[in-house]
Amino acid sequence: MDGTQKDEKGVLEQNAKKKLDNVLESAADKGERLAQIGREQTSEGQTMTDIANAICKVLRFTSHLPDIENSIAQWEASNQQADLVIGRAEKILLSPMISGSISAAITSANIIWEPKVYLGVSEENRPLLSNAITNLSGLISRPVYQQEVAKLMQSLGLDKPQPREKSPLEQFTTAHEAFVKPATNSNPINTSLVPMRESIRSTIVFLIKHRPKQVKTKNEWEKILSIGNQLAFDSISPEQISTWASIWDSLDNELLSPSKTADFSREEWQSRLVKSTLFLKSFLFGIDPAKLRR
Repeated sequence: MDGTQKDEKGVLEQNAKKKLDNVLESAADKGERLAQIGREQTSEGQTMTDIANAICKVLRFTSHLPDIENSIAQWEASNQQADLVIGRAEKILLSPMISGSISAAITSANIIWEPKVYLGVSEENRPLLSNAITNLSGLISRPVYQQEVAKLMQSLGLDKPQPREKSPLEQFTTAHEAFVKPATNSNPINTSLVPMRESIRSTIVFLIKHRPKQVKTKNEWEKILSIGNQLAFDSISPEQISTWASIWDSLDNELLSPSKTADFSREEWQSRLVKSTLFLKSFLFGIDPAKLRR
C-alpha cells in the first residue's frame, strides 16, 4: 500500500470515527430523555446513555474499531427507535427500543476485546485508553444483566424443563455459576459455554414451538428470523431481527462451539458469557408475550 492509499484509508477511518461519535452522542442524549419518561424504564434509558458515553471515551484515543460501519448502523437504528418512544411515549412499549440499544451495545462493545484498538495510540494516551476500556467492560459485565435475563426467561415460561432435560433458565444459571465458582482443572467449554449454548438453543426451540403459525425452518438463522417475524413486538424492525440472527450465528458456530478447544483466558471466558447474556437480553426483550401460542 503506497502513501496515497494509506492517507485515503486514514481519512476514511477518521470520517467513520467522527460519524460513530456523533451517533453515540445522540444516543446518549436520547437515553437520558428516555430515562425521564417513566420510573420503570429509568435504568434502561440510563444503560443506553452509559454505554454510549463509555464508547465515546474509548473513541477519543483510538481509530481502530472492529465492524465500525455495523456499529454505526446499529446505533442509528437504536436512535430511530428512541425517537419513536420519545415522540409517542404513551402509545408504544419501551421494551422493543431497549432491545435495539442492547443489540447495538453487543456490536460496539466488542472493542474491549480487540487488540487493534491500541494501534497508533501514544504511550501517553495508552493508560487513558485502558481506563476507558475498563470502564466500558464494567458497564457491560454488570451482574444485573444476568438477573434481568433470568427474570425474562421466567416470565416467558423458560424456567420449566422438558422431560429428562434441564430448563433453559437452569442451563443459563449453570453457565454463570461455573464461571463464578470454577471447578479445579475444569474445562470452561464443557462446564459453562456448552450449557450457555444449550440454554439459548432450548430457548429457540421453545419459541419455535409457540409461534402462532408453524412453518419449516432449515437452520438456526431461519429460526431466529421466523421467531422475530411472528413473535417480536410490532415496533421491532426487520434489520433488528436480522441482527439477532447474525449474533446468534457467531455465538453458535464460534464463541460457544465445543469444537473450539484452544485454551483461552478467564477474560475471554467472561467475554463469551457477557456476549451471550446480552444477546439473550436483547432477544427476549423483543419478544411480545401476547403473541405466544399457549
